[in-house]
Amino acid sequence: SWVDSVGNLWLFGGWAGGNSENDLWKYDPLTNEWTWMKGSSSAGATGVYGTKGVPAPNNTPGARNSYTKWNDGHNNLYLFAGDAFSLGNLYNDVWKYSIATNEWVWISGTNQGNNTGSASSPCVADVNNYPSARREGRACWVDPCKKFWYFGGSSQGSFNGSQNDLWKFDPVTLEWTWVSGSLSIMQSGSFGTQGVSDPSNQPPSRSGNNAWVDKDGNLWLFGGTDVNWPSAWNDMWRYVPDTLCGGSNCPF
Repeated sequence: SWVDSVGNLWLFGGWAGGNSENDLWKYDPLTNEWTWMKGSSSAGATGVYGTKGVPAPNNTPGARNSYTKWNDGHNNLYLFAGDAFSLGNLYNDVWKYSIATNEWVWISGTNQGNNTGSASSPCVADVNNYPSARREGRACWVDPCKKFWYFGGSSQGSFNGSQNDLWKFDPVTLEWTWVSGSLSIMQSGSFGTQGVSDPSNQPPSRSGNNAWVDKDGNLWLFGGTDVNWPSAWNDMWRYVPDTLCGGSNCPF
């Protein structure tokens, strides 16, 4: 879900009792009214990708749940990845929705289910970079420069592996940067010494955790679970971006 600049609430898709949805709704707290904006009224609808980078009235993401979302502060809503429950597919596509035009546009990633992703060297931005398909990536942030950040999640099928990779997405250049962590699943991480920053520190793989950003642009995450659901975490981590690898050098 998202909140726009005038306080309306937005909701896309989700899991509906054994299937997923792709309907987009707006709720106006002032009138106490819902409006169905886009997508299908039927569960399990397939996406209409159109041409990458080209908005169109018929474009729409396919039905999914457990996706990641950002808001750029300019009344554009973004979503990434998610689980098409009825199809057994995970996605790694990025979509942008313009409130002004009521149109979706596919801007990054692939239109293939369960894609393994693509990454160049760490800290190198590229339009051909993108994380692997995944779900439950709830650790997402927007930094002071309006760049989008993403950590971990579950990949390679609905419950087959959690990850600990950290990525940054630039909504202007449409480039992903692999910043930190491993591209392989089920990483044990490296805790180091509590309270002491170190380049070798890494959170273990996980999904479904909480995340927030502080006033200085530092990224925080707490808890989560690995794919063995009884195994949950209560650790808290801080990531301080630097301008050499993924950080945003902006004047505010």
